[in-house]
Amino acid sequence: MFIRAELHNHTIHSDGALTPEQLAQYAQDHEFQVIALTDHNTASGQEEMQAMISQHNMDLSLIKGIEMTTYYGHVLGLGMTRMIDFSDLDPRHPEPFFVSMRKNGSRAIGLAHPFCIGKPIMVGCRFEMEVHDWSLIDYIEIYNTSAQSNDSSVSDECFFTGNGQAVDFWKEKVLQGYRLAAVTGKDIHKAPEDNDVFITFCEVDEKDMRPNSEKVLSSILTQRTMVTKGPLIELKQDQDKVKIHFEPSGYHAWKSLPEGSFTLKMTSDNGNIIEQMVNLHQDYTVLIENAHVTIFELFGGNDRIAIARPLYWRT
Repeated sequence: MFIRAELHNHTIHSDGALTPEQLAQYAQDHEFQVIALTDHNTASGQEEMQAMISQHNMDLSLIKGIEMTTYYGHVLGLGMTRMIDFSDLDPRHPEPFFVSMRKNGSRAIGLAHPFCIGKPIMVGCRFEMEVHDWSLIDYIEIYNTSAQSNDSSVSDECFFTGNGQAVDFWKEKVLQGYRLAAVTGKDIHKAPEDNDVFITFCEVDEKDMRPNSEKVLSSILTQRTMVTKGPLIELKQDQDKVKIHFEPSGYHAWKSLPEGSFTLKMTSDNGNIIEQMVNLHQDYTVLIENAHVTIFELFGGNDRIAIARPLYWRT
């Protein structure tokens, strides 16, 4: 079972154009299941947005959070409900900063648009901290879709957001053995255009009766997230084999399957790369030998259209 989550959004309480009520209504109208409110360096809009959701019985769960906006990068703290002092942040040794975020309520810590164009144009947007302990980071926003257009090529190589670099960086860290979830961020400041951009889906247990917000946070912390422009990808491990199932109609924005061939690319930390032509209406079983972690990417022609959750084969 998958839950759609939008994990990076703003209101008039920081630099957004929407009120918390308007953002909640937008999320409801566009069938979000979970939305995070992550205003820059403030939690002031959180209760207002929660009240809107509760009073109107919206089918929507809120994750309260803050985008910690520093001169050395923007860091998302999901679960944070109060601002903290980071005036002593040392970009060469940022670990105490992350620990302070955790102590002050952050359930999941993520890097927002880490390769966004930096200074002198966008001071602080690019992540420039020297992380020595990656266990303190839970996820990376590999696609920031705030500057996307209808041109499908923009999503990977957007000059402004640096998405292509972010994807490569996440892959590099995962293949090194770090447990990092991959997510997208609409980074809503005003109502976005309805373009076909990457969206985050979180894999959850159907029997889990907790609120969707809690299930999404758990999914992030266990690296059970995927990003996709269309199909959902279910992976089931069976010793050294993985069973792969596609849900081609899982994302309502796809009115029909695009024409052309699809390729599933499986990259493991042992250097092995398997590329297999796939039919999204069929299931597959693939043998992955002598690997600790494997990344699964789906391509339609030359365009990447989905990245499934990574599989960690051995602890």
